[in-house]
Amino acid sequence: FNISSMHLAGCFTFALTWALAGACSSWERQALVAKLEAWCKERVPGWRLPEGHGLLGVYVNFGTGGVEAGETLRPWSEQLYGLPTPEQENIFEVPVPTVQGLSLQFLSTILLG
Repeated sequence: FNISSMHLAGCFTFALTWALAGACSSWERQALVAKLEAWCKERVPGWRLPEGHGLLGVYVNFGTGGVEAGETLRPWSEQLYGLPTPEQENIFEVPVPTVQGLSLQFLSTILLG
């Protein structure tokens, strides 16, 4: 099992962000995330976020391509495309995937799975 230091740093910042941000009010959360991003940029060599995304807008890419390419943190919005659409479902009963829903599903799967 080979894991890069960048992947480990991405996993750590993702876990720390969600652990702390879940215990804050929305205005405290924004300040906390801004401080965490600044701390990571300053102290973790080569650490970066996808262009235009903050820590709450990314997930950890566990695929080998992401680790090898140094793209550990990827935008949640990438997961919105290519999802199967249920056929012959009542339009009012079809779940609509959102970034918030995907992030909650991801965290639940990781924590409970």
